[in-house]
Amino acid sequence: MKPRSIVITIAVIIGSVVFSVVALRAADYAKVGFLTAGPSTCREGTSLVVLSGTRLCVDKYEVSTEETCPEVAPRTVEETARNVAARECMPASIEDAEPWRFVSYSQAKQLCAKAGKRLLSNSEWSTLALGLSSEEECNLDSKTARESKNTSCSTPSGLMDMVGNVWEYVTPVVEDGEVDGIILPASGYVAEVSEEGWPVVSTTSAQVVYGEDYLWSDSSGVRAVMRGGFYSSNRDGGVYTLQATLPTDVGTAATGFRCVYELPV
Repeated sequence: MKPRSIVITIAVIIGSVVFSVVALRAADYAKVGFLTAGPSTCREGTSLVVLSGTRLCVDKYEVSTEETCPEVAPRTVEETARNVAARECMPASIEDAEPWRFVSYSQAKQLCAKAGKRLLSNSEWSTLALGLSSEEECNLDSKTARESKNTSCSTPSGLMDMVGNVWEYVTPVVEDGEVDGIILPASGYVAEVSEEGWPVVSTTSAQVVYGEDYLWSDSSGVRAVMRGGFYSSNRDGGVYTLQATLPTDVGTAATGFRCVYELPV
């Protein structure tokens, strides 16, 4: 657990900062172009949002397997590979289903493409996650991922479990510590983020303004980017949390994804 001061004067200061971050998040959310959920013209299991004039259909739930998949509950990346190779196996976005875990970044990209979709970009994910109303019901303090549910761990557009439960892959990848023209800082608590949602400053002390969220980075090789935290992230998980140390061919019990596709203008 992170240290908590019981000094009244510090508590007052923290309360003031918390008030400020609520306003900051709302302002950032509007600035990057989120409009609103529109009339439902998307496929079942997706939510329609408009970002910077582009109509996106985003998976409402973290991806799960379909019953037609050879491996209904993969427990290794090899089992996921059998699903990738099976023509009839498609990624699903449905309630009351366990998220598809033990999936690598490369496999997640393939699976989204099979369904005519793609992974969310980091900018898209960040914009949508900023609207999360509360992290209290997000799965951040348990021993395993839970089935997808309609809870208060949701965004205004109805996207469930963007924080916690399983990490969610986004594009692009980090190459030798650089991504989108930005050098990711060393692992530490997020202290500043770019307009596109990338952490640009980290520190050794938890930052209330950024939800005490954490950045994991690696300056060598090609690394997948994951957002939001997972079921055991505890207070390190949140809308600013970013994990960028995992090779693109590795999947674990904590890795997952959701897909998106664009509607024609």
